Amino acid sequence: MKFLMIIFSFSFLFGEYFYNNGKKIELIPDSVSRSGIKYYKLPNNETVGVSNYILVKFKTNNIDNILKQYNLIIIKQYRNNLFLLKTPINEAITISNNLYQLENVIFAHPDFIHTLHKR
Repeated sequence: MKFLMIIFSFSFLFGEYFYNNGKKIELIPDSVSRSGIKYYKLPNNETVGVSNYILVKFKTNNIDNILKQYNLIIIKQYRNNLFLLKTPINEAITISNNLYQLENVIFAHPDFIHTLHKR
């Protein structure tokens, strides 16, 4: 029993997660599609996919150093310093979590792919 608790503790500390409104949300691996999109279960049992895109809102528009440092490409710029950025393959979660920690970032999270459910 202790062994299972230790494994659970380490999986939470080092597992995949993202930040939502300042809270750390755990992602539970579910499956991978043929196109390489990884799917995860959220704590509310919703399934979301993660490709190589992230949504980031910056406090300022001085982001060139960040783009270079993380090898990011601007796909689309929305108003108020909101960007859709392309990350290297399989790095969207890690990069969005790293960006979230930066002083110039208001929020950063993967551009989740939500599955549609029939009513």
